[in-house]
Amino acid sequence: MSVAKGTRVSHRLRGRTRQPAGPRETTRVALQRGRELYGQGRFFEAHEVWEGAWLAEQGDVRLLLHALIQVAAAYVKAVRDLRPDAAVKLLDSATRKLSQLPDKVAGVELRPFRLDLALAIEAAHRWRDGASECLEARPPILHLDGESRHWSP
Repeated sequence: MSVAKGTRVSHRLRGRTRQPAGPRETTRVALQRGRELYGQGRFFEAHEVWEGAWLAEQGDVRLLLHALIQVAAAYVKAVRDLRPDAAVKLLDSATRKLSQLPDKVAGVELRPFRLDLALAIEAAHRWRDGASECLEARPPILHLDGESRHWSP
């Protein structure tokens, strides 16, 4: 059997169709817009933007978006709702998801994000355990391809 040049061929891996190499263009836009909102401390709005993309994606990109949604939701629980238990639960869950991913997914550099997230989790545990009165950690910095390394929320 021959395949015409330019024709897409579906490959099977463990019973699943291989995913495209990168995210959809709408997901790239959502990552950027969500990052802007997240950087402004508008965590709920960032969560909503990322959730729209998450519903359309699959594979590693979907897992990444789910983790970002959980981090944003954790900061909603911490800042708006003052619920340390919920913040810890969401941050821990996001960490488990991110641990399954390579250091770069969909243009998001995860190594520095994971390091910042570890500090936020430590602070969230201290808050939950009564050692502090609030979450004393800035949100993890989200680096996207082609953007300044010096950006922070």
